[in-house]
Amino acid sequence: MAKHTGLVRVIVGTTVCVAVGLSATTASAQWTLSLPPPVQTASYFAADNIGREVAEENSNTENDPIRSKVTAPVSSLTYTPSSSRTRANMQAFIAHAEKQNPGNGAQLQLLVNSMDVIGTVSGAINQLGLDPNNVADVYAIYWIVYWGLANRYYDDPSPASYRAVANQAARGFASSPEFVASSDADKQKMAEELMLNILYFSSIAEEAKTNKAVADQFAKASMEGSRKSGLELDKMTLTEDGFVPKSKTTGG
Repeated sequence: MAKHTGLVRVIVGTTVCVAVGLSATTASAQWTLSLPPPVQTASYFAADNIGREVAEENSNTENDPIRSKVTAPVSSLTYTPSSSRTRANMQAFIAHAEKQNPGNGAQLQLLVNSMDVIGTVSGAINQLGLDPNNVADVYAIYWIVYWGLANRYYDDPSPASYRAVANQAARGFASSPEFVASSDADKQKMAEELMLNILYFSSIAEEAKTNKAVADQFAKASMEGSRKSGLELDKMTLTEDGFVPKSKTTGG
């Protein structure tokens, strides 16, 4: 896999930390208690199905209820964005962040005031050949960056890996009746929660490449958070075919 040439260079460097006027180390320390991030809505809909998708990667497709049939059209994964909903969502995220850990809301407000968060991340997603208005595509990038933090892997995946993980995420979401029935507003909120965390996690990943303390801190927090949401990131490996069980690549 190549070094970061896609998502991270497009949207980070120290974007988050500069925006809030903090060093990366200070920012990461203050945000530690926020892991896992407030992306519980999307995780609730998809984590169980996505986890099973990876766990059963070795199974015969014909016998796999998720992989053998299309349970919802692609259109069920997408939404029509609304700028007014984005503004309302940002204020809701700021309030949630402040409630979760005093001071975080003010930091997030500074970030939102200093840059077009959703526009910036959406542009990066487009450059990867994915659709920022497709919840599964956005979740795929979140999943990859989150997995990278947990496993101390900070390189950029190939386009094939991004697409394969997006397909896995799509199967997970499409297999959730609750998600399929959700409104455009709900889907946009899920996607924008994910985008905020993609920006944050990518910034931390950039710092972790040269800061072992940050790498260790967020590897531990990300692993613990992922287990709570139903994804066992330490048991999966990223390949050109998406995430597969580590046993499949190690022969165990």
